[in-house]
Amino acid sequence: AYTVMAPLADDDEDIPENFAPAIVAESTMTLKTMSVASAVIELDTKDSPVFVFRNAGTDHLNIVYRRPDGNIGWIDPSTTKVAQA
Repeated sequence: AYTVMAPLADDDEDIPENFAPAIVAESTMTLKTMSVASAVIELDTKDSPVFVFRNAGTDHLNIVYRRPDGNIGWIDPSTTKVAQA
C-alpha cells in the first residue's frame, strides 16, 4: 500500500547557504548476496534501522529498512524507471 502525502512547506530560506550537516557515523562492509526474506531476518537480528544487500534474484543492490510505523520497507532500484531530463 502506498500513502500520498502533501509536500512539506518550502522552508529553504531558513537554511543557510553553506549548510553542511555533520556525518556522525560511517561504516564499511562487504555486501552479502541474499534473498529479500533473508535480508529482513538480518535486519531484525542486527537490530539495525537499515540493511543493504545484493538481491540474489536480480544481482542489484537493495535496501530493507524499518519504517516509523514498525513495518518493513523494501527499496529495489532496479525496478524504478530512470527519469529522463
